[in-house]
Amino acid sequence: MTPASPGSADDNTVGSTTSVESSPSRAYLRVSDQLWFIQLNLQHCKAATATLCKHLAGSDKVVAMVQEPWINKDRILGFGTSKALLHRGSNETGPRTCILTKGVTAFSLPQFGDKDITTICLTHKGRGREVQIIVASIYMPSETDPPSAKMELLYEYCRKKNLSLIIASDTNSHHPLWGCDIANHRGNCLCELLATTDLEVVNVGCTPTYSAGNVSSIIDVTLVRRALCQDIRHWKVSDADTMSDHRQIEFSLMSDRLAPTRRRNIMRTDWDTYETELCSLVGVWIGRVRTPDDLEYELTKLNSAILDAYYKACPERRISGRKKVPWWNQELKILRKAANKAFHQAYKSKLEQDWQAHRAARRVFKKELRRSKRESWQHFCAKTEDMSVISRVYKLLDKANTAPLGMLKLPSGQWTNTLEEAYKHLLETHFPGCQLVSNGSNGSTSEPFLSAGKKWVPNTNWHVASTVITPDRIRWAIKTMAPFKSPGIDGIYPILLQKGLQHLLDPLCDIYRASLALGYIPQIWRT
Repeated sequence: MTPASPGSADDNTVGSTTSVESSPSRAYLRVSDQLWFIQLNLQHCKAATATLCKHLAGSDKVVAMVQEPWINKDRILGFGTSKALLHRGSNETGPRTCILTKGVTAFSLPQFGDKDITTICLTHKGRGREVQIIVASIYMPSETDPPSAKMELLYEYCRKKNLSLIIASDTNSHHPLWGCDIANHRGNCLCELLATTDLEVVNVGCTPTYSAGNVSSIIDVTLVRRALCQDIRHWKVSDADTMSDHRQIEFSLMSDRLAPTRRRNIMRTDWDTYETELCSLVGVWIGRVRTPDDLEYELTKLNSAILDAYYKACPERRISGRKKVPWWNQELKILRKAANKAFHQAYKSKLEQDWQAHRAARRVFKKELRRSKRESWQHFCAKTEDMSVISRVYKLLDKANTAPLGMLKLPSGQWTNTLEEAYKHLLETHFPGCQLVSNGSNGSTSEPFLSAGKKWVPNTNWHVASTVITPDRIRWAIKTMAPFKSPGIDGIYPILLQKGLQHLLDPLCDIYRASLALGYIPQIWRT
């Protein structure tokens, strides 16, 4: 049976609760799966962007290679609710390409990027081995003949490094090699490149990828290095109306499926179970804290009791990467189907009156889309009354859905080859003279304090510590904390202390007093 395409969950997406704690790293299972790719020219259209955003939100693992995205003031907009990371080729004005990734590990290669080219390096696991694949979204403007110098440099880089390469391009070119009836000068120029390299055209059939009225052509081309061709599956031109004159191209790459992601949601903790478990684990506090070693031991034991009780009261749950965009509704679903139906009718009949009906259906959909987005935002703002929530929203809006750090240009003019080199260059630039020191303690210590050869001079002023730190002050400090504030390296949320305060107050008081009296901060508190 043919696997579902990335848009199969378009109308029935699976939502997941807000998660705040991750389980251990995601392990790979040797189960066949699909990594889906989407290729589309949006023509700077808001409605086409919204349609693609809805598509991405309903997918778990997908890479979207976009040409001519919707931009405003040189910013690529419209993909915030898709939960996908945005990669752009450079910071040049008027970007005409970008790549969105979701559920995959990727970083940018800005040395092969400009406003017309966006390049990323994708980590892909297939057939039990992990490889790197270079993915590029390229727009070939009609003013210049293809290929560009950056595209040739990119191919040479992949050839020398023996890396697989996928290029999704709006070529603005015609040639029978990818299904056109005739060839033009630009198509011949591009074919000269293909004749001298191992790049292969993976387009299948002669379905037009561009259709505006009765004018249709095949100008969107997918190129792949020959070694990767056998792994490309299900290449097709989607028959859905994209709200752009270009039609969406989809294809997949065989990969090994990731084990399901499981996380704990602190909001769904059974607090009665937590208190019962914590009471049985802590019991009557009889600890004795007189040295730094005692302090480390008792704190580690107390942390373990809190976390064990939390894990039993809040088991891990499987989550999905699929989300629901807040502005989508049943009316938009109906109007989109009507626009899609009108498109197919006009495409088959070629009658001007049918094309006018299609354009009218698109206008109705776009109008309803604007209204729905506006109302969704107004409804969200009306519910946001608490100052802390408003502050959090401001921070979220200030953050862009941009991709993580990619390659960096060195003072010598060369580019880093690995992420490790990029991180090392950042350290040398911002912290000159620094040295990397490995720390095998993982935030806690299992060795005695004196094992490092340090001389510990005890502070006998326990009376001051008992006066400064009292149970009432600890109770007040814990209760004034924001309950669900992110934890430190110990993994303990403030609400875990608040809910178990009656069992934790005595041991915490002794530990805090010992820390002040001894002048020693436990390893797990050092962040």
